[in-house]
Amino acid sequence: MKELESQSVSIVVTSPPYLNNFDYAEMTRMHLYFWGWAASWGEISAKVRSQLIVNTTTALKGHKEIQGEHRQQINSSLREELDELVKTLREKRRLRAGKKEYDLLVFPYFAQMTSVLRECRRALMPNAPIHIVVADAALYGTHISTPQILASVLTHIGFQDVRCDLMRTRGHRWVLAKREGSAKGLGEYHVHARRT
Repeated sequence: MKELESQSVSIVVTSPPYLNNFDYAEMTRMHLYFWGWAASWGEISAKVRSQLIVNTTTALKGHKEIQGEHRQQINSSLREELDELVKTLREKRRLRAGKKEYDLLVFPYFAQMTSVLRECRRALMPNAPIHIVVADAALYGTHISTPQILASVLTHIGFQDVRCDLMRTRGHRWVLAKREGSAKGLGEYHVHARRT
């Protein structure tokens, strides 16, 4: 997006990675090999995964050590809410057999998404709209209101008329006895706003 001139875009429509929902580097492996963009898993990790939003525990390489830096990139008004989520996830990880590092996803994900949304704002014309389709998450049963948090990010970085509308419920087909879901249920949301 740095190649785009400031205030040159009339609309942004996007669906960013959902938090811990889909490993894009893993799922595009066949395509990357076929087109010759990578010849090994190591190349995929170096060339592709390192460029993607951190949304899965498999993409944490290089981000575990800089949690504080990621936290500082997030608006201070959101840090307390995210600190509580990280604390809860850290406590649950200690009790779980798999010990997935969900607690280490929160700050990188929202810091990177803040950076992307700032760049969207820079590129958008005044009063131009942004439309985001994104879902919330339940990591170890801990509900993370991703759409609502991103709506707050939009407000903080200078968007107006910010709304977050539920499009559909999701996750009910994947209920397993061994998987703890969110008591609030999950959904896919349309987050939209206009650049001031």
